[in-house]
Amino acid sequence: MVFNNRRYTYIYDITIIAVCTAIMVVSSWLCIPFGVNFSLQTLALFIISASFPFKHSMLTVIVYILIGMCGIPVFSGFGAGLSVLVGPTGGYIISFLLFPVIINFFGKKSPVRLVISMVISTLACYAVGTLWYMIAYGTQLSGNILYVLMLCVFPFVIPDAIKIFVAYLVSSRLSAIIRKHTK
Repeated sequence: MVFNNRRYTYIYDITIIAVCTAIMVVSSWLCIPFGVNFSLQTLALFIISASFPFKHSMLTVIVYILIGMCGIPVFSGFGAGLSVLVGPTGGYIISFLLFPVIINFFGKKSPVRLVISMVISTLACYAVGTLWYMIAYGTQLSGNILYVLMLCVFPFVIPDAIKIFVAYLVSSRLSAIIRKHTK
């Protein structure tokens, strides 16, 4: 049986994006409610972005956001809809688009660069998400940057460091498996 290589690639791409999107959804549902929920989304993003090509990881994030925007409860705490994206935590979700860019273009050359790119992705997420959070609450939080950092960033530093460590271990093994089976 002869496979059309172009068709096989198309089916492979769709399958990878669908599976990675499902992983993103499940990782967002596993959360601990807080001001900004503790979830495993960034862990999934790190692993997907480090293990798969840019096209797959970026399309995964785009599909994830679009599905949630359409009202399917895929966001943290089973959130859904445009209201979540324009709400106080929407900036964190939008910042997920930066993970594939930063990790794929700066981090895949060496293990050290990979970990550094994951740290930079996390810092970008903190920056975009916290700024968005402050804008969403407007004048209520003006001048209270320390309060916002204590709510939106400081509690996440250690869990995110652990996620980076775990993601590095998992993605290094997963990348090797993917390379072996796609040759």
